Amino acid sequence: LEPDDVVADIGAGTGYFSLPIAGRVPQGRVLAVDLQPEMLAIVASRAKSGGIANVEPVQATETDPRLPPGAVDLVLMVDAY
Repeated sequence: LEPDDVVADIGAGTGYFSLPIAGRVPQGRVLAVDLQPEMLAIVASRAKSGGIANVEPVQATETDPRLPPGAVDLVLMVDAY
């Protein structure tokens, strides 16, 4: 990872990977993508309480991750169905 990378965490859940990745891209950002708004609320809350400002929750649909075209350097998918 480069400090200014944009990383998409597909199926971010509670931010298990999103939050540590955010520390590795201090000038970049992490797009925490999930279908469930409840999971995105948890990610946002955990980021706020941890003072992490470069995590952006993204509400996906079953057919569209809603990522900006050409704006992602790396995509992480772990146990995403």
